[in-house]
Amino acid sequence: MDRCSQLRRLRINRTALPGDRGLIGNYKAGFWYDNSRFSDFNTGEFERGNWGFYTLFDQVLVRFGEQGSHRGFGIAGSFLVSPDQSISQMPYFFTAALVTRGIFPSRPVDIIGLGVVYGHFSNDLQNFQRRAQQLDPNVGVQSHETVVELTYRLALLKSALYFQPDLQYVFRPGGTGRISDALVLGAQVGVNF
Repeated sequence: MDRCSQLRRLRINRTALPGDRGLIGNYKAGFWYDNSRFSDFNTGEFERGNWGFYTLFDQVLVRFGEQGSHRGFGIAGSFLVSPDQSISQMPYFFTAALVTRGIFPSRPVDIIGLGVVYGHFSNDLQNFQRRAQQLDPNVGVQSHETVVELTYRLALLKSALYFQPDLQYVFRPGGTGRISDALVLGAQVGVNF
């Protein structure tokens, strides 16, 4: 979806304007098209173009502190559908997360999140891999992959710098079940100018 994509989107924002008593939320839906060449899992021939739909949202559910505070607890998620299973390696993909900003009053811009990512591999791809497995038993059949992630973004120097450790657990890496589940530790550092 990244390269050569043409995106069309509908965006609905609920922002914290002066006097607004509601909770902040963003809702987006869109269509994408990728003009690249893709191999057809059924015929082996190349076809031009792939397309799909997506939705994204984030919504504050509980505000911490006074009116206008940016501290709170919310949910976020996304769903992507690329329905042509003959060329889409992963036609169904979704994310969901619980996010808290400013859980501690003394750290109002720190963010903690717990999320899950799930991807389902194409049925046509799985059938292609099963056929290839008859010739080479080392070929794996990809069905699905799931990742659970816990992260904490620590704001430093009045949010000019942040440090974000990250812990992930990957179920069925690569989708075949041939690789053991994996624990992944990581971190990132960022500078805001």
